[in-house]
Amino acid sequence: MPNSSTPKTETHSSTAQQPSALHKRWDWAYRKIRSLDCGMPKAAWHATRFALFGKSGRFMSSRGWTKLKASSD
Repeated sequence: MPNSSTPKTETHSSTAQQPSALHKRWDWAYRKIRSLDCGMPKAAWHATRFALFGKSGRFMSSRGWTKLKASSD
């Protein structure tokens, strides 16, 4: 019979879970697009396209029409 006076503690890993490759690509693209003076919704939309498909599509930025493409290597 287990001792009921012993407190039960759950062990949690102290290391944080590493972000996935998809999340890293999205985060990189979002920051890059935001650095081109694009708004948050536009940056989120094009970062999602970049993370999923490797291309952001064309969008207007402070540098004119721009697009991001993943390198082929």
